[in-house]
Amino acid sequence: MTQHVGLDREQAEWELHEQEIKEALEIYQWQIRVGAWGAEKSGRYLLNGTSIFVVLMGLLVGWLTIRGDDWTGFWVSNSVCLFVALYARFLWFADYYYHYHLTEKGIYYTQQQVISEAAYTVVRATAWVGIAICVLAAALIGPLAFVGAGAFALMSFSMTNFSAKVSIYGIYFGGSYNIVHLKNQEVIELDSSDVSRSYYSGRLYCAPDEKSCLFEQLQSVLSEAKVIEVKRPKELLTYDNESSFHSK
Repeated sequence: MTQHVGLDREQAEWELHEQEIKEALEIYQWQIRVGAWGAEKSGRYLLNGTSIFVVLMGLLVGWLTIRGDDWTGFWVSNSVCLFVALYARFLWFADYYYHYHLTEKGIYYTQQQVISEAAYTVVRATAWVGIAICVLAAALIGPLAFVGAGAFALMSFSMTNFSAKVSIYGIYFGGSYNIVHLKNQEVIELDSSDVSRSYYSGRLYCAPDEKSCLFEQLQSVLSEAKVIEVKRPKELLTYDNESSFHSK
């Protein structure tokens, strides 16, 4: 109960600070697109590699199902695996687009998955088809059809309103800072000496060729901030204070 009250109080404090950040003089802004598992190259390789592996498994399973001149199993297996790989990579684990605004009071930014409107339309259409199949099954078999198809029906209903979602996050400047960045990659940890509130620190992303300009602008606001370069992702864990604060 005490923890819940503390979180509510911190949320209320953040809402006030968020307004301060947005109303303060804007100094700099930048945009970037990063992978679903962060900007580290290993995450991108793993996502793309897993998708390719699923497609290759479909080819293997499909090849094993060939019976003489009957290639039905091959095409079905490959189609299913290709659909799953594309769906997972470009919908479940789509890249994220960030738009940052640096002001005199802090940083606020939006986060949105990079998914085309055509993809959303396909998902919504697929959901309605799923609902129609469940209704048809219920009409032909009876209510017992939902014993097996109930989860599918619920999932279909939840996907009918599938659409783009924009989340807003921010960091309010407080305390002295270390600006810790991963060499030749996009990851930056903005680490505050004041750990009393989660919204004082956070992780940012910035293109490597734009970092020097960003650091210059950050230090114009945070005059005592130190820029620290690390070479390995695990070194960031020393400074990682979880994410910046999320607006409701």
